[in-house]
Amino acid sequence: MKKTSNVFFSEDEAAVLLQRYNAQTILTLLQELANYPDSKFDWDDLVAKTSTGISNAREYQMLWRHLAYGHSFDENSDLDNQPLDDDSDLECEREALPRPNKEIAAEASACVQVMMTSFKLNESTPTSSVIQAPLTINVPVFRSSRIANMESSQSSSSGMQETNIVFPVTVKRQALPNVPSTRAVETRGSGSGYTSMKKKREPWSEEEDLQLRAAVRRWGEGNWATMAKSDDFPIQRSTTQLSKRWSTLRKKE
Repeated sequence: MKKTSNVFFSEDEAAVLLQRYNAQTILTLLQELANYPDSKFDWDDLVAKTSTGISNAREYQMLWRHLAYGHSFDENSDLDNQPLDDDSDLECEREALPRPNKEIAAEASACVQVMMTSFKLNESTPTSSVIQAPLTINVPVFRSSRIANMESSQSSSSGMQETNIVFPVTVKRQALPNVPSTRAVETRGSGSGYTSMKKKREPWSEEEDLQLRAAVRRWGEGNWATMAKSDDFPIQRSTTQLSKRWSTLRKKE
């Protein structure tokens, strides 16, 4: 068994990658590969069915090799060439540099799990057995180091900003437990295997709304991850919750 090596994925590399492809294209490619039914990728088959907008099998393959192995893009090759022979196993692990904190890593992992369990509808209209629930993802927008240095007087975030993208997600509808009534589902939390359906979402308080408005004035709209990482940020909410609440407040205003 070959030893797995660590290959780092830096902020500069992310900046270069996001100049070539938008975040939606990259996430869609990873979703398609995660749901590919065969053990070996057929690049021509993938491109024939892809929703990424990539029309060349070689380009599709090179983007995957860059994401998975850290291989450089084949700049000098003709994209009309056939895909490379690729029967290798994943012999490396990609790691973020600098490392994200545990909260951001956990949220990113949860988003990946949702995207992997999502699937494309074969029919043009959804059926009663599936649910379409778009996933809002907070994505960093990187600028080159040169531009960041030129604009350092305007921002102290090392050339990094953030934006939200909406990623389409379609999942199978899960059947509810067969219980006599809604009241039974809500009250059978302590003595049985059911979990109370009321306990998950805590309503936002007026104080939290005021704190969120103050945070947006301080860090700027969309910088949810920066807020959450700050030691003096008082709201105990995920970046997704912050983004959704701010959208709600904006609509009210």
